[in-house]
Amino acid sequence: MKLPVEFRRVGTRRWLQGYTEDMSSSGVRFRAGEWVQPKSRIEMIFRMPVGDPCNFVCSGVVLRVDLPAQAGLLPTIAATIDEYTFVRIPKSTP
Repeated sequence: MKLPVEFRRVGTRRWLQGYTEDMSSSGVRFRAGEWVQPKSRIEMIFRMPVGDPCNFVCSGVVLRVDLPAQAGLLPTIAATIDEYTFVRIPKSTP
């Protein structure tokens, strides 16, 4: 399942965008148009497609960045998931 992800280096203000390729309880692999250096601490927000809308907010460390072998593909970033929380999104009232 491809989930949208926003991520940034800890201590910076600019959020970057991407989408997941693979995710487990301890790590994630995602594609993004921009990337950060390996060993960087990052914050990530995943939009979870569930009945009760929520964001999966976590932090981790970039393990590696794989640059694409062919044109048209985005770099792949592999990162740990060290800390996380689920944040409910308030339902809008009509």
